[in-house]
Amino acid sequence: PNALKEVENSVMIYGSIIKTGNDALDVVLTEKSLLCNKNGIVLTYIADGEKIAFMSASNIYSLFGNAIDNAMEYLLKQDIEKRFIRLHIKGVNNLVSIHIENYFDGELKYDKGLPVTTKKDSNFHGYGTLSMKKLVESYDGEMFIKNQDHLFSIDILIPIPEKATKEAV
Repeated sequence: PNALKEVENSVMIYGSIIKTGNDALDVVLTEKSLLCNKNGIVLTYIADGEKIAFMSASNIYSLFGNAIDNAMEYLLKQDIEKRFIRLHIKGVNNLVSIHIENYFDGELKYDKGLPVTTKKDSNFHGYGTLSMKKLVESYDGEMFIKNQDHLFSIDILIPIPEKATKEAV
């Protein structure tokens, strides 16, 4: 019976390997998807990974890892039916549009467009969204965060570098 269970687990993991057209995004989404699954969080995505091919792998891990980790940390304190994260990556003209949202029911204070940490030790927290913003700005992009209608959402717009679009044609 144990051997059968191992095969079943392997098949489940293999079945959850994500293919978006971007290896780095596939790795981070596969890892986070397995973690979400284990914690009763539904992670859904529509992602054209090729649109972020101009970003370095480490920046992709950092940006999406941070966003999903922050959402997971909040959602673990919520009722199971409220545990969801949605991710959408698409091209719009010569921009890549990234939208990440999760259930949120609370108040946030903002400072310069970023939420102020709700953690007790603010010396070590609150840098997740700041590092995401700096990363996005390093690609001449913009990041917007809002919470309304029981949703916390991050919207990111980054211009696709011209040489990246020419190669794709």
